[in-house]
Amino acid sequence: MGVQFLCPSCGQPIEIDSEWANRSVACPYCRHTVTAPSSSTYTPGESVPTAREVPGPERDSAAASSTNKPAVAALVLSLVWLAVYVAGSALLTPALREAFGENPTREELSKALEEMVDKGEFPGWLVGMFVFIVAMLSLWVAALVCAVLGLRRRRRRGLAAVAMGVLSLLLIFECAGAF
Repeated sequence: MGVQFLCPSCGQPIEIDSEWANRSVACPYCRHTVTAPSSSTYTPGESVPTAREVPGPERDSAAASSTNKPAVAALVLSLVWLAVYVAGSALLTPALREAFGENPTREELSKALEEMVDKGEFPGWLVGMFVFIVAMLSLWVAALVCAVLGLRRRRRRGLAAVAMGVLSLLLIFECAGAF
């Protein structure tokens, strides 16, 4: 017979194997992590459900298993990406129109940028554009890594899938020039 005790969180009786004494176990009723006593502190009148040992680092926090933090981080990072994109575009568009006109062709842009580089001119908007592109790429990669990590978790994979979908749409729209 194992060790029997009452869950300190919900007051329900729990039974564990003797080998799990003094270890963290999950209550089968409330799912809170509790430390099992070394000997029985409860004498049952009927059978009691058996608790299972909580594996790994998540044993210290029952709440840690209920969320998929990488997936949430991926969604937040993709929304930050969108906000930075909108803000950066709003700040850089007037400078680009002033430097190159309303609708320059790719050839005109390329030629003008080559001339600036040849002259050693680096206007503030050019540096801003470089920082903007690096920031956008960094945010997107960080969100992608978080989404992949979220997909590897067992809980709330759907949230990670949504984050992956948002990131894919952002990439498609950016490549298509829709933003």
